[in-house]
Amino acid sequence: MSIQTFTPHNLLLRPNKTALRDEFLGKSLEVVRTPAFVIDRSVFAQNCAQMHRRASEWGADFRAHLKTHKTTEGTRLQLISEGGRSDSVVVSTLLEAWAIVNGGLVKDGTVKDILYGLPVGVDKIADLSKLWQEVAPHGAIVRLLVDHPDQIEHLEQFEKTMGLSRTWLAFVKVHGGQNRAGLRPESPEFLNLVKRLLASPAVSIYGFYGHAGNSYASTSLPEASSFLSGEVQTVNKAAEIALREISALSKVDGYARPFVLSVGSTPTAHAAGAEAKQLLSQVLHGKLELHAGNYPMLDLQQQHTTLITVPQVAQRVRATVISYYPGRGIYGEDEALVDAGAIAFSKDTGPSGGYGEVVGKPWRLARISQEHGILTQTKDGEGDRKLEIGTVVEIIGQHACLIAAGHPWYYIVDGLRVRVVLTVDRLQVTPQRRSGSHTIRLTQSTMSGNDYDADATELLETYGSKNPLESHSTQVQSVKDHSQHTIGVEFSSRTVKLEEKRIKLQLWDTAGQERFRSVTRSYYRGAAGAILVYDITNRESFMNLGRWLADARALASSHLVVVLVGNKSDREEEREVEWAEASRWAAQNDVHFLEASSLTGDNVEAPFLLAARAILLAIESGTLDPEKAGSGVSYGDRALRRVNSSSRLSFGSLSGNRRKGSVKLKVKSWIPGSKCC
Repeated sequence: MSIQTFTPHNLLLRPNKTALRDEFLGKSLEVVRTPAFVIDRSVFAQNCAQMHRRASEWGADFRAHLKTHKTTEGTRLQLISEGGRSDSVVVSTLLEAWAIVNGGLVKDGTVKDILYGLPVGVDKIADLSKLWQEVAPHGAIVRLLVDHPDQIEHLEQFEKTMGLSRTWLAFVKVHGGQNRAGLRPESPEFLNLVKRLLASPAVSIYGFYGHAGNSYASTSLPEASSFLSGEVQTVNKAAEIALREISALSKVDGYARPFVLSVGSTPTAHAAGAEAKQLLSQVLHGKLELHAGNYPMLDLQQQHTTLITVPQVAQRVRATVISYYPGRGIYGEDEALVDAGAIAFSKDTGPSGGYGEVVGKPWRLARISQEHGILTQTKDGEGDRKLEIGTVVEIIGQHACLIAAGHPWYYIVDGLRVRVVLTVDRLQVTPQRRSGSHTIRLTQSTMSGNDYDADATELLETYGSKNPLESHSTQVQSVKDHSQHTIGVEFSSRTVKLEEKRIKLQLWDTAGQERFRSVTRSYYRGAAGAILVYDITNRESFMNLGRWLADARALASSHLVVVLVGNKSDREEEREVEWAEASRWAAQNDVHFLEASSLTGDNVEAPFLLAARAILLAIESGTLDPEKAGSGVSYGDRALRRVNSSSRLSFGSLSGNRRKGSVKLKVKSWIPGSKCC
């Protein structure tokens, strides 16, 4: 039996709540020190009510994901609203689950169903068992996610070792092409897992759980509805296969009647409703359940889907302007320094570019370091074109879930209304209003080198010469509109700087035409990364990506990092491949994705930095061993570090460094598969 671990409640360091209350309650936000994470309670509550209405119109039960805010107060608002109520939650950590138990939400009946939202880890079974024993006397239950037969084996061993005779009710995690957790319903592995569950005395099938993380690529209601329909089809197919297997058995008790078909993400949940229900023409093999988590707070990523508007965003980060730089921007625009950076906002970006947008002012958070950020003026929008030092700005960030995780407590304001709020445990307090000012409540978030050489292969579905990205990113030169095809392989190298580490990339730029495919294959071997480039104005180049990716993964390192690049982003009027379509393809094939322009220099550095960072993370996590033959990575010679500083690229300056005289375009840079709820 695996060594078991338990949630270390006694080791958690938390701010003194009494001191926080004494310092801030009832005061104006103007006295709050920045950076500060602020949530409008009224907007938060309205968003929760709207989600209950959508689930009801869609004819589904609702399960609230708690990972965005990780608080008992927020959980209560998610479950009990003016639009309805529910009692089911999903948590991403066991600390979240224990927090709602210790906060009294199970005891008072607010929460009756807790789903641990990761496929069950072997070392966490005892902690989950303890959690179940804690909530059972109050009529509540703990459910699991499973996606591998060995998880069933370990659960059975635990029950046997402990002398227990319980039956865990589990969702089978499925995926419809996103290559996150879960199995494809049509795969033999899925059928084997279903058979194993039906035969298990310790685990029973409760339902099937899907999550369309790629739905963040939606830019319209029809697109989000399409993703939602795809989710439903996937879990429904899984249930159909399971029922077919059950019908072939003479006697079986290892499943719920009916199955629960749980789907959702915040974009697809916003598409749920009466109209979406009418589109479900297929016969459902179970009961629908909708789940989502980001929706109470929302962010720029959600705004980009066009399914929500700025007034619906409940969260802001307040930051203070601490310096100002007139005309310092690449195009002569002003820049300003604020006291909030990567810790306050995370380093998640999105299709709109940058890390945040200033509310009511034409400024964008364009670059960030650990504790500070650079604001740049934008050409569109109304408001102050200048910012005075000492000005406090409110910034909506890209990803609320990760933003919230960087703040030890939240400042809760209640719009312009006086509201009597009951104190819950130690986390929520009753505010007193001051005339003409926001009133504050505090919510604490309680759930809370070496140098290397790396080989990389660049694969270009050729529409001209070899990779123009490499040409542009290594030297300033003109790029011809119509250059000649070339043959063979060109080699170059460059050093990139990531934090304090320098990584030398040895780049093998191969011909991408079909007639050179056999030559290209020989260069996959020993590569740690591959950059696939297609032309957004040439659909054929996009359609051929599948076979190049198949070759790369068949012949290169098993830990190959792949970056997909759509070139010619400066030719929007000639586009034949939409960004959303390419993003979905990248998510389905588990590769990174962005668009760039070799002509203007826009985003050309990003593929190399992104590949280098992913390789470095694989090394630091232990999944890639530089000393193993064929890894494509080796420890660098210190002499390699002494390279010309002009060849070094800083990942942190990526969004701001463009060539003088280049055309400023809207950068659509995205790392697929990371979107959560």
